Amino acid sequence: MRREIRISGSGGQGIIMAGYLLGKAASIYDNKISTQVQSYGPEARGGASKTEVIISDDNIYYPFVQMADIFVSLSQLGYNRYRREVKKDSVTLIDPIFVKPVKNGCLEIPATKIALDLGSKIVANIVMLGAMAEITKVVTIESLEESIKSTVNDRFLDINLQAVNKGREIGCAIIEEEVIEES
Repeated sequence: MRREIRISGSGGQGIIMAGYLLGKAASIYDNKISTQVQSYGPEARGGASKTEVIISDDNIYYPFVQMADIFVSLSQLGYNRYRREVKKDSVTLIDPIFVKPVKNGCLEIPATKIALDLGSKIVANIVMLGAMAEITKVVTIESLEESIKSTVNDRFLDINLQAVNKGREIGCAIIEEEVIEES
């Protein structure tokens, strides 16, 4: 198994933290091999940012994503910039508040709305991680929870754990909906 994941958004949305948590969940808690690289736009907040995570059962010799198996976008700028660099059978997740897709086939995860309902839009990245993990099975929800517990400050732990589980619930609903449509 080898999965190349690109997560894009704007500075301040926690894109880099999402990549870090995902890579840590894979390597430490799911016993896979992972790499994580990141890049920022010129602004500290509001500029484009992305993180790339590769998760594999085998050695990884090149840490950059060529064509994503999984693409997540929390901003229109990130979506526009990277939407063409995905495999034909890729999974694309977007936050419909910020991203209007050019083509059909994107899975809409209302991450920001859910985060606001939880009390802080800052956990939209974690909602998205929970949904992605449930839909793609690239890491387990349990490994994401452990990654969060070992990384996030205790003051923010509860809301982050709620966020990952709300994301998981959305992922389950999407999977169930697709199964119903196929039958």
